[in-house]
Amino acid sequence: MEPIKIKVLKYTDKDKKPIVTEIVNSLTSSQNIVGIEGEPAFIECVTLPIRNRRDLVAIMDDEGKLKKLPLVRGLYDDAGCLVDCIHGNFFVCAADFEEGFTSLNDYEIELIKNYFRDGDL
Repeated sequence: MEPIKIKVLKYTDKDKKPIVTEIVNSLTSSQNIVGIEGEPAFIECVTLPIRNRRDLVAIMDDEGKLKKLPLVRGLYDDAGCLVDCIHGNFFVCAADFEEGFTSLNDYEIELIKNYFRDGDL
């Protein structure tokens, strides 16, 4: 049986553009994507404050700050104020209560790019 893949927006560096890619939709795959140097990471899921018909979720290393991973992007509140930062690789996907993590569509990809202001901190 072929593994289920989803389309996500992956961020790896504060100065680089995000990458639209497909990943295997599994816990192990998510842990490996946000991990460093081949070491899987414990993941944290943060729902972004983006108005959309379904939730958009950033998946990141739960201990990114403690590990002193590079600063990649800022997290903003509804008013556009910086409230926290993401350290280390992360990706964004859609989340659905019934289906779990799901693929992003083109509209959601643009919403996410605008939210993260592509490298602006």
